[in-house]
Amino acid sequence: METPEINNNDFEILNMGFDPYVLQSPRAIPTNILKWGRNNLAPDEYLDLYYNSPTQMGIINKKANLTTGKGLTFSNGSAEFFAKDINFDELWRRVCIDYWIYNIISVQCVRKTITGELAEIIYQDPSQIRKTTDDSQLALLPNWTAQTDTALQIPEYKDIKYVPVYDSMNSGFIFKTFNQPGVSFYSFPEYFSAISSILTEIDLIEQRKNFIRNNFSLNSIVKVPTTMSKAKMLDLAERIKKEWTGPKNAGKILMIPADGDKAIEILPISSPIDGDGIAQYIDQCRMDILIAHSIPSLTLIGLPGPHSLAGDGASQVEGMIQLMDSQIIPVQMRLIKFFEGLFADAGYPTEITINNEKFE
Repeated sequence: METPEINNNDFEILNMGFDPYVLQSPRAIPTNILKWGRNNLAPDEYLDLYYNSPTQMGIINKKANLTTGKGLTFSNGSAEFFAKDINFDELWRRVCIDYWIYNIISVQCVRKTITGELAEIIYQDPSQIRKTTDDSQLALLPNWTAQTDTALQIPEYKDIKYVPVYDSMNSGFIFKTFNQPGVSFYSFPEYFSAISSILTEIDLIEQRKNFIRNNFSLNSIVKVPTTMSKAKMLDLAERIKKEWTGPKNAGKILMIPADGDKAIEILPISSPIDGDGIAQYIDQCRMDILIAHSIPSLTLIGLPGPHSLAGDGASQVEGMIQLMDSQIIPVQMRLIKFFEGLFADAGYPTEITINNEKFE
């Protein structure tokens, strides 16, 4: 029986460092649901950006913490007791971070059956709510991704439940968006223009981790004669490791036997982005994200300032004052006005004051 010829020159190249993010689409979206994002999954995309980008998370957390403040005071003592009963401090904290992630306020209002008075204000995850073509209705679903892979043990897909929007008579939900000009249904978050930069930062950070941890990057291919003994090949590999790649072996070399002209041939492979190049690209992405967020000073999120590693004290104070005056305080006033209206509806009219940090 004739032995089949094996061609050692046939190779298949695989990309070992790319782990694509596959966006799962919700199945069978009813026609009366107004899609939020390309696949009705914009909130999930916003959360992915928040959890995977250190710059995005740092900025969002900073703004949310400043917006939350250092405590709330109420001009009406009864309103203060009502706030404690409904755990308003926790609700306030979650609403503040939701505002900066989604540009949305979302709460559930519970009323007394007989009197109709507002009895409780409960936090509602805005990612579970979608608008419908009927202004008096919202669609509520715990998981809009509706993944079909049973191996993932995803909870059973639940039917969409329609709930009445909040009004003066019924319990229901408030889903308040802050629309910009030209936006019809859902608000864009402030950082919308920097989403591509946030995604690029995430990819570059992952690529840098792969270079450092896995060190699978192929630098060169070395073709050696098939007649070379194994001992000589090992000796050649050791010499290349010491003299070319360095003592820390910062790179990979593939050695393959090939007849050719019986000579050693070295084929270098250039890397499109080295470690320093990745760092430069990450810095540029971070600058784009900072601009989209209108951050006045790098030092506010821990990046090096113009004078020192953390910036001098004067620049930090000036940047913080600018951020508070231009972004944080206007948002605080907007959110406080919203909740003062709900407290009045519950029978506890009050002025709510946020205790902000002082920067004198």
